[in-house]
Amino acid sequence: MSDDGSLTVSRPASPVSALPATAKPYRFTWDPANRRPGPESVSGTTTDGRGGGDYFSAQPRLALNTADLGHPVLPDQWSSSKHGFHAISTVLNHPHKRQAPPKAHSALPAVVPADLPRVRRKDFDSYLRAVGPEWDRFQQSIELGRDGVAQIGDEERVIALPGPKAVPPLSTVPDVFFQQSFNLADPRTFNAVTDQSTTLDKFSHYADTVEQHLVLEISRRSTSFFAALTNLHDLHAESAHCLSRIAALRTLLTDLDNNSARRGLALIRRQRRAQHLVHLAHAVRAVAGVVDMGRVARSLVAAGQWGPALGVIEEMQRMWDAPAVEQPKATAARLEALTEEQEDDEDAQPPPAKPPAIQISMLRAYAELPEHLRALTMEIAAALSSELVAVLRVDLLERIARTRTVDGKGEVDVGLRDRLRPLIQGLVRTRGVKEGMLSWREVVLAEVRAVVSLRLPVGDTDTQATNGHVQGDETPTSRPGITAHLKGMQHADFMLLLQGIYAGLLNCVEGLQAQSHVIVEIVEVEADAYAKKTARPTATPTQPPISTSSSAAASPSAIRDELADILSSAAELANTQAAKVLSARVDEHAALALPDFLALFNDSWTFVVACEVLCRRMIVGLRGVVVSQAKVFLQAFHQARISRSAKLVEDEQWNPAEVSPALQHITDMLIDSAMRDAPELLIKSEPGSVTTASAPPGGNGSSASAPGAKHLRIEERTYFAVSATAEVLVLLLDYVRLVVNLTMLTTDTMSRVIEFLKAFNSRTCQVVLGAGAMRSAGLKNITAKHLGG
Repeated sequence: MSDDGSLTVSRPASPVSALPATAKPYRFTWDPANRRPGPESVSGTTTDGRGGGDYFSAQPRLALNTADLGHPVLPDQWSSSKHGFHAISTVLNHPHKRQAPPKAHSALPAVVPADLPRVRRKDFDSYLRAVGPEWDRFQQSIELGRDGVAQIGDEERVIALPGPKAVPPLSTVPDVFFQQSFNLADPRTFNAVTDQSTTLDKFSHYADTVEQHLVLEISRRSTSFFAALTNLHDLHAESAHCLSRIAALRTLLTDLDNNSARRGLALIRRQRRAQHLVHLAHAVRAVAGVVDMGRVARSLVAAGQWGPALGVIEEMQRMWDAPAVEQPKATAARLEALTEEQEDDEDAQPPPAKPPAIQISMLRAYAELPEHLRALTMEIAAALSSELVAVLRVDLLERIARTRTVDGKGEVDVGLRDRLRPLIQGLVRTRGVKEGMLSWREVVLAEVRAVVSLRLPVGDTDTQATNGHVQGDETPTSRPGITAHLKGMQHADFMLLLQGIYAGLLNCVEGLQAQSHVIVEIVEVEADAYAKKTARPTATPTQPPISTSSSAAASPSAIRDELADILSSAAELANTQAAKVLSARVDEHAALALPDFLALFNDSWTFVVACEVLCRRMIVGLRGVVVSQAKVFLQAFHQARISRSAKLVEDEQWNPAEVSPALQHITDMLIDSAMRDAPELLIKSEPGSVTTASAPPGGNGSSASAPGAKHLRIEERTYFAVSATAEVLVLLLDYVRLVVNLTMLTTDTMSRVIEFLKAFNSRTCQVVLGAGAMRSAGLKNITAKHLGG
C-alpha cells in the first residue's frame, strides 16, 4: 500500500477481469554506429531529458488513487506486447520480473537506470487521442460548482484546487435495476442478479450510487422549492390586505353615492329635460317647414317648373338623409364640471345652445316621405324624358329629310346642344337618363321603319303608314299588294326608290351618331357638376336613393354604351328593312344586264359599308341578301351564256370568218387581262342615277370601217376563226368584265368560266365527231381550216 494510510476502502474493490495473455515483446538492439539519424526527440531537445536530469533520482509520488479517474483511463489497446517498451509502465517496472518487497526499516533500493530508446512526439499521438476525451471531461467536472451551475468564463483558465470527490455516474449501475418490473421475488430477476458474481458483489455500491444521485438532485431543488413556498405565504398576506382595502372603499363609495351623487343626478335630469323641451319646439317648427316644402314642390311640378321643383325635392332629401345625432349612452355618461360662481358674473347669462338638426327619418309621421319624393321625381323624369324624346325626334326627322349635299351640320349640332342641355341636366339630377334613353330607343326604331314605309307606294288599305309608323313587327313588304307592285316596277323606277330609301336610312343613322355625341358630351359635363355639388365628406344614407335607377346605370360610360347600342340596333333594322325591299325583286334582278345589276349592287354595298363604319360592327342582314342576289345573277348570267354558245355551235356553217378589228381587240384584251385590267372593262356609274355601261369595245369608227383580216392573231401565232369562235370570245369577255367589276364573285366566276369553256368544247366535239357539222354545212369532209384551227 502507499503511505497514505488514512485512505481506507469502505467496501471491497470491484472485481476486474483477467488481463489477456501478452506475447513476448520484441527488444531491439541499440547500436548508435548503425543507427541512421532521424528527427530529434523530446528528451533530446529539452533540459528534462536524459542529459539534463535523472528520471529516477526524484522521490516518487505515492498515495495516488486510480478510483478518481474516469473509467476507462487507459485504453485496452495499449500494452507492452503491442508497443514494446515504449509504454510508460515499462519505464518503472519490468513486465517479466517481480521485485522483492522492500524492507520496512530500509530505504528504497536504488533503481538502475533503464536502457530507454529515443521517443518521438508522434509516438504519443495514439495515447493522446485515447486519453483526450476523458481529460476534457475531467477538466469540465472541475469547473462545475457545488450546485451544478457552470462557472466557465472567457478568461484564461486557472488550475482549480481539487474539489470534492465526483459522484459515480448512473451508467455504472446495470440496466436490470432500472426496469419497472424489477422485483427480487421474481425468479428471473433474482437469477439475473445473483448469477453474476460481479453484480452481486457491487450491489451495495450500486445502492450507494443511486442514493448519492438522489441526495444531489434533492439538494439542487430544495432552494427553489422553499423560495416558492415563501412567495406563496407573501401572496396570501397581500391578498388579505387588498380585500380589507376593497371593503373600506365600498363603504366610502356607498356613502358618497347616497349623500352627493344622487342629488346632483336629479339636478342634471331636470336640466336635460328642459333642453329636450327646447329641441322639441325646434323640431315642431322644422316639421311645419317640411310640410310647406312638400306643398311648394307639388305646385312647381304641376306648373311644369322642373328645375325649382327638383331643388325643393333635393333639399327635402338632404333633410331626410341627415346623419343622426349621437345620443350619449347611459353607461358612458359623465357629469358636467360645475364652476364656481363669481359675484361679478351673476348678471351674465351663457349663450343658448344651438339645437341639433332634426332628422325627419326618425319621425313616424314622415315614414312615407321617401315614396312621395320618389313619385314626384319619377313624374318629373317622365316629363323630361318625353320632352327630350320629342326634341330628338324632331331633329332626327329634319336630318332624314335633309339632302346629303347640304352643309351646316355644326350649326345644327350647336342648336341641338342648347335645346338638350336643360333637359339632360334635369334627367341627371333625377337619375332618369337611362329611362330616357330606353324611351328614345323605341322612337328611333319606329322612325327607321317609317323611313321605308313612307317611301313605298300606299295602297287602299294602308292607312297606318300615312303617319310614318308601322305597328308591331309588321314589315313594309308584308302589306297587301306591295310585293306585287315592287315586282312590277321598272328597274329605273325601282332604283330611284331604292336610292331614296338608302339616302333616308343613311341620314337617319348619321343623325343618330351626331345626336349620341351631343348627348354624351352634355351628360359627362352635367354628371361631373352634379357629383361635385352633392358630394358630402361623410355620406351615410339610411334610405335607398329616390330614383329607381342606380348611379352606376346613369354614369356617362353606361349612357355611352346605351347610345352605341341604339345606333347599332337602328343600323341593323335599317339593313333588315332594306333587305326585305330588295328581296322582293330577286327574279327581276337576276335577269338584269350587267351594268344595271352592277349599279344595284354598288349602291347596296356602299350603304352596307357606310352603316358598318358608323356603328363599328358587322351587319349581316343586307350584306347577306346582296351577296346571295349577286350569286343568283351570276348563275342566270352563266346559263344564258351556256345556252348562247350551244346555239352558236348548232347554227355554225363551219366556214372561215373574217376577223374584224373589234374581234382582234377583244382577243387582245383577254390576253392582257392576265396582267392588268383594261380600262374598257370598267363600268362607271353616275351618282344619283341608274348606272350605265361604258361604250362596248367595238373600236372607233375608223377601226370599224377598216377591212378585216383572215386570221386571228393570238400573241405570235395566227388562227382561222369561224363565227361561233368569234362569238364565244365576246361571251368570254363578259365573264372577264364581271370579274373586274364584281371582285367579290371572282372565285365563283372563274369556276363558271371553266364550265363555260368545257361546255363549248364538249358541244363542238359532239357536233364534229357526230358529223353534224357536215350535214349542216354540206361538206364532204372537215379540216382544221373549217374548225378555225
